[in-house]
Amino acid sequence: MLLKKQLDLIAKDSVIKVIPYGSITKLQSGIELSDMENMAKDVIAFSDDGRLAYCVNELKSSISVFRYNNGELTYVDTYKALPVDYNALNTAAAVRVDKGYVYVSNRGHNSIVSFKINGEKLESPEFFSCEGK
Repeated sequence: MLLKKQLDLIAKDSVIKVIPYGSITKLQSGIELSDMENMAKDVIAFSDDGRLAYCVNELKSSISVFRYNNGELTYVDTYKALPVDYNALNTAAAVRVDKGYVYVSNRGHNSIVSFKINGEKLESPEFFSCEGK
């Protein structure tokens, strides 16, 4: 219902085409919300010890780090998931944590970036091409 109300306001008042919540709607259409429960496994991952959470910021192509304690998240920092010289369209898609590294996939740049976990910081981003597949 909320999405329909927002779409109606956009249709009435906007002078450019706006697709609200494009990244969380089916086929990025802005019409029907995706199954958020099934998306959760792709947008947040926890450190091996469970004390840190890594949340992918799809539209900003970045990854945010949070401390996790007793069900509360405390913001630590955000890191770009793209090379500094990349300026084309991209969305970050999923995040995984494995053996001291955080991995984020990029749609557009067609890559996976790995960050080395150093305490609460992410370091040494390395980019691996997926060749658009």
